[in-house]
Amino acid sequence: MKMLAGALLSLALASAVASAYGEVLQPLAQIVSPQGEVEHRKADKPWRALTRNKYLFAGHEVKSGPSGVASVYDFASASSVELQANSWVKVSADGLTIISGGLSKPQPLSAGLSNVIASKFARSEQYTSVRRGAFKEQQACKKSLGTIRNSSISKSFPNIAWQNVCPTFSYRLVINGQVIDIGAQAEGDMITYDASALGEGLHSMRVEFVDEQGQVFRPRKDSQLRRLSDADDEKILASIKNFGDDPLLSAAMFEDYGLFVASMRVLQRYLDKYPDENEMRPLLVDSYHKLKLYKKRDALARRYHSVNAQQ
Repeated sequence: MKMLAGALLSLALASAVASAYGEVLQPLAQIVSPQGEVEHRKADKPWRALTRNKYLFAGHEVKSGPSGVASVYDFASASSVELQANSWVKVSADGLTIISGGLSKPQPLSAGLSNVIASKFARSEQYTSVRRGAFKEQQACKKSLGTIRNSSISKSFPNIAWQNVCPTFSYRLVINGQVIDIGAQAEGDMITYDASALGEGLHSMRVEFVDEQGQVFRPRKDSQLRRLSDADDEKILASIKNFGDDPLLSAAMFEDYGLFVASMRVLQRYLDKYPDENEMRPLLVDSYHKLKLYKKRDALARRYHSVNAQQ
């Protein structure tokens, strides 16, 4: 009960901060396992068929036809209800409002789920709402580079990533004192490297860059990179299957294991597949920030605010 109370308090406080900037970033409900005729819309937008799990925000509406049913997780009341056939509900900060039809008797919702959702969206706000209007174009070749201090890789998720500081700079990836030279990349804001050759356990790592004059820039401290065991990798793959198409739970699970690049990839793929889900973009903004991919972070935050302004 304490975990649930804390999660809901975090959710309420984060929503209040976002509201001060005219935005509410936290999902208030989630449609789970829709079957038959189930449709969704934002405010007065056209109705769209819903065949997958989906997070719902203030102003969203869901309705079912004669054969339509779905579970609805109401985060405000920490309960789960069943959307019955021929029903229509609207989501608001006060919870679910029945426009027509009905919902089943509420059942308690997992406190862990509420906690994950509250923490993920609360963290992402400081790089969207709180910094609204504060985004400046990153200097094209700023001679500064950071990497995440502690992260992990595994057999199935072996990539590490860092920001492409300048298209004319080359890089020196140093792992356990061994130097790996990586040439300049003229395109893209991110460099990735497959570190699957590393053995299980902890490794020291740093990324240096070399400018056009051959000057080498080194970080003050090395980062720590852990190769997870194959047993952990199998657990992760099993969890992904259990989460289905839920990007938030998958991303949170990856972060718990220190697999920040894998977490980023999940959110990237989801938003590539569903580009209209602007409310989910703050999660990817937060992921970019953790990986110190500041060019990507700020570009996506600008896009987020631009889409909001057009709605």
